[in-house]
Amino acid sequence: MIRKIGCCFCLCIAILAHAQTPPVQVPTSVNSSLLLDAAGPEQRKALSSIYLIVCPGVGAGSGFVIEPGLMVTNAHVVSSCTADTLLGVSNSNRPVHFSKVITDSARDLSILIPRDGVTHGLKLASKDNPLPGTVVSTWGYPLLYNGTTPLLSVGY
Repeated sequence: MIRKIGCCFCLCIAILAHAQTPPVQVPTSVNSSLLLDAAGPEQRKALSSIYLIVCPGVGAGSGFVIEPGLMVTNAHVVSSCTADTLLGVSNSNRPVHFSKVITDSARDLSILIPRDGVTHGLKLASKDNPLPGTVVSTWGYPLLYNGTTPLLSVGY
């Protein structure tokens, strides 16, 4: 909104700039039990590879394990956190701590190296172009979603 004050215009964002931002409330546990009934057999297999990635006081997002035991997430999810402050939470509420974070901000991609091994990694697709009509699924914790159950979307 723009307000006219005398001969000058000012943006009414000064109030927002001076407002105190409350700490971000980030979930630190996962509850996927309600989702298992809705998921098909293929989606259930993948659920063990999906993690809630928590950057305390900043936010949370999705992460997934790939076959060699590395975790993949977006750079914006890990943003200002370090390997020591990040936490991964499995669908069975098993915490995972990390020894290293490798980030490529230009691609919005981060690889997290767990301190202890993780299993159930997903295999990367062997084809670059799936055929039209191929069933695809997504699991995760999208932006502005603060639930403890990962969201599942299935499409073609």
